[in-house]
Amino acid sequence: MHYGYWGRFAVARTTRRRALAAAEGAVSAAVLIAACGGGGDGGDGKASTLLAQPKDTTKDAKRGGVWLGSHNADVQTFDPHFQSVPNQALTQFTYSRLFKAKPGRLEPAIWGETTGDLAESWEYNPDKTQLTIKLRDTKWHNLPPVNGRAVDANDVVFSWQRLEKIGTNRTLFANSVSPNAPIETVAALDNRTVALKLKFPAAALITTLATFTAGSFYVVPKEAESAIDLARTQVGSGPFMLAEYQPSTRYVYKRNEGYWDAKNVFIDEIQLPIVSEYATALAQFRSGAIYRYGNRGEGINGEDILPLKQGVPELELYQGDMRQQTYSAFFGWNPARGEKTPFRDRRLRQAFSMSWDRDLFIDAAYNVSALEAQGIPLETRWNTPVYNVADGWWLDPKGKDFGPNARYYQHNLEEAKKLVAAAGYPSGLDVDAQYVTTGQYGADFNKQVEIIMNFAREAGIRMTTKPVGFATDWRPKVADTQGDFDGISFRIFPEGSQDWGDRLFSVYHPEGGLNYTGLYNQDTSSYKKGDPKLTEIVEKVRREFDQDARVALIEDFQRLDAPEMYRPRFPGSAAALSVIWPVIRNRRVRSARTSTTWACGSTPPSRL
Repeated sequence: MHYGYWGRFAVARTTRRRALAAAEGAVSAAVLIAACGGGGDGGDGKASTLLAQPKDTTKDAKRGGVWLGSHNADVQTFDPHFQSVPNQALTQFTYSRLFKAKPGRLEPAIWGETTGDLAESWEYNPDKTQLTIKLRDTKWHNLPPVNGRAVDANDVVFSWQRLEKIGTNRTLFANSVSPNAPIETVAALDNRTVALKLKFPAAALITTLATFTAGSFYVVPKEAESAIDLARTQVGSGPFMLAEYQPSTRYVYKRNEGYWDAKNVFIDEIQLPIVSEYATALAQFRSGAIYRYGNRGEGINGEDILPLKQGVPELELYQGDMRQQTYSAFFGWNPARGEKTPFRDRRLRQAFSMSWDRDLFIDAAYNVSALEAQGIPLETRWNTPVYNVADGWWLDPKGKDFGPNARYYQHNLEEAKKLVAAAGYPSGLDVDAQYVTTGQYGADFNKQVEIIMNFAREAGIRMTTKPVGFATDWRPKVADTQGDFDGISFRIFPEGSQDWGDRLFSVYHPEGGLNYTGLYNQDTSSYKKGDPKLTEIVEKVRREFDQDARVALIEDFQRLDAPEMYRPRFPGSAAALSVIWPVIRNRRVRSARTSTTWACGSTPPSRL
């Protein structure tokens, strides 16, 4: 019998309930499986034959070869100071920041740890109101009009002035735009030295400067003022430079020999055909036309991994860290729209969350039970406003430390129905769901939205899909309106800074720039004013330099947000499995969740 995605969910609800119930109340510790004869194997020896072991082969690496990847969409703009999902990875290929995330080596990267990118060295003055940075000796791409000249301090100053004026995430940085942002001015002290003057000491400044999302402090050449159209092309100082862009067809990048760490960029060229459909991408991956699909090779659906490995034995399978689940719901808030924005009533938001069977979602979406049956046990975690991958910041809703508000994360369909009725809808309610359905948010997005909508339907919240044109209506009519739309929507949230104080500020603070919290109760006068309790926390954590105190504040934030569910993240995720072609080497040797690293030591790939 054939089932649709929700149909398989319904079947799974009965066949998997017993196994899920057995695990209820606790999340297992991370399971690290030794592979290729290296130790434990999940109980029956299967894992040792299926899973590859990370191995550092950098010393044997030789330069050359073509990396065959893929991209899922055309860009709206190449501008690195404009935040858009399709330009995210492409911006990291080509542009540098002052700082970047510090990668882990044969172990996961630690969330929030940074290292210099363009910054070679740096120091604060005694009262931490000025950060002075010495720049590396690095060069712009060998493209007109910069033609490989050296990056200098005036480029950084120009980039700051441009970001301050038009940058999507400028409220994270520029005090002239937001009184809660730290940077007042950026000045050149000499050709290779810049000084950032701060309005106040900011604990997260360097982590925020390492923000990898487009729309942040990427450094662009000063010639962009008049001689480069950054919306239509890319001219940067990053590891790769744009060699070709054919709309609806492909992107091609070549190595930048002037990059400061060029000795560790082994790949000559990256080819990224535009593949918007998962089935097409899967077929191309199976044939070897794509060496790795998705972020870190983790784009293959869980249900397809084992059949792929069994059908193409030479593929290498790796177990990784927790998958980062970036999808979220957000709501229409504007009281002027009346009954079309019912989620102003927090009882409906609570009902929406409590309709979710989070364990079942994770089990089916990531094929957990089937993989465990093959000897590959996977850790699973629920999401909060803090990603479940952010160890040290994330507070487990299934753990004892979360407290009584954890009940709003528990699946309780009976209580959800009562809340819907108490909100004035004894027969349930009908809601428009306005979101992008055309693939820009990845292969999993539509089917996971379908699951969420069906969970809600069981509680009496009936959602009707209203597709929104990504290139025309999405941002002006839904995404950027701060709640001035009807019903509910879903999206990826690239929240800017890698610091959790700044990241939560950007979404939950009234002056954060990405404020989707909208209001804090049903009082129409509070529209767009935020939640005072959460506002106080994010203001405190951004000024707190003691790490333990900062973590405690972020944990309090997660507890206080639970009964509000202002912007619930999708249920959660499992530890990742990645499947790649063996022409790629050093898989999981250097890892950085929040930035692309090409200092990875690949042997030269060749077409299969």
